[in-house]
Amino acid sequence: MAQHFQEELLEELPEAVALVGTGDYHKIVDVIQRAEAGERVKEVSPEPTYIADETVPRYRTTTAGTAYVRIAEGCDYGCAFCIIPHLRGKQRSRSIESIVTEAKQLADEGVQELILISQITTNYGLDLYGQPMLAELLRALGQVDVPWIRMHYAYPTGLTPAVIAAIQETKNVLPYLDLPLQHSHPEVLRAMHRPWQGHVNDQIIETLKTALPEAILRTTFIVGFPGETEDQFQHLCDFVQCHEFDHVGVFTFSAEEGTPAYDLPHPLPQAIMDARRDRLMALQQPISWRHHQRQIGKVFRF
Repeated sequence: MAQHFQEELLEELPEAVALVGTGDYHKIVDVIQRAEAGERVKEVSPEPTYIADETVPRYRTTTAGTAYVRIAEGCDYGCAFCIIPHLRGKQRSRSIESIVTEAKQLADEGVQELILISQITTNYGLDLYGQPMLAELLRALGQVDVPWIRMHYAYPTGLTPAVIAAIQETKNVLPYLDLPLQHSHPEVLRAMHRPWQGHVNDQIIETLKTALPEAILRTTFIVGFPGETEDQFQHLCDFVQCHEFDHVGVFTFSAEEGTPAYDLPHPLPQAIMDARRDRLMALQQPISWRHHQRQIGKVFRF
């Protein structure tokens, strides 16, 4: 909110003494000192470029055994519904050496599971090295003495044979893939400005299931995107029933000011969006139940 609505916030919250944007966290000490001196501070870079590395002290709010590791910040995609590129800037990756150093620090603190996060984890390193380097990063992290490494936000087009091979060959990388698919119908995906079409999702998911038969697949979908027809929604329902994901989250479309989809024609009433969300979640519930039942009696160790 500070990055997106900076002027409005200053007007609406006269009691606020400082406003700090998403790319200016590293200036917080200076901001506090200026605020304590009586200045009303606005520190918001129009194009965020900062990303914390292993040298920045951090306060973890997770349980002692788990830690998130941000491998990149920002996004170069322009999905119609998403405000993230505006709020967090272009993608900027940390070096492999920086990430491995932080991973070792966390392992020394007793962390048992590292969760790799960024807006597009499968695009890691593209800006820094000229090509995606997720496979190389996973192999480097495989040398860190931590039992589990989990990836979030793995875009399907980035799950290349090299990345799949790295997952197969690196003992501490979990075959757990969070795939933010958002929809299945090609026309809806085009309207969303997603960087692939529906049939690519089918192909990649089948490839993943063959290469990683023990993989846990999690995904999210948006229902009620402007213009989504009943047939297109049914396509999504069929897609979910066909692929039987382990975990599914469903969200109704939210018109975010500043995005291309904000004022698209043919918006759907909230009641229809809510009903579609509930129908899709009801389809997924028995699928997740069956998958959970298969885990009874199994033991998973760090």
